[in-house]
Amino acid sequence: MMKLKKINLREHLSEIEYIIDLYQFSFPEIERRSIDKMLHILENEDKFEIILLTKEDQYVGFITYWTFDDFVYV
Repeated sequence: MMKLKKINLREHLSEIEYIIDLYQFSFPEIERRSIDKMLHILENEDKFEIILLTKEDQYVGFITYWTFDDFVYV
């Protein structure tokens, strides 16, 4: 069964390491923001969220999204 878990910097350091590794592996440098900027946004921007996907207690991916007044950007 797939599970979703909202991530924050204070409570999920090992999960953040997985997300950073997968992010850097999956996207060319030109298509991604810096890790420092992404973590800064996660910590300081209420509209930005990261969801970790797990299956049978294994990390299998993540989703980022922004929640705006009129829409959600995934």
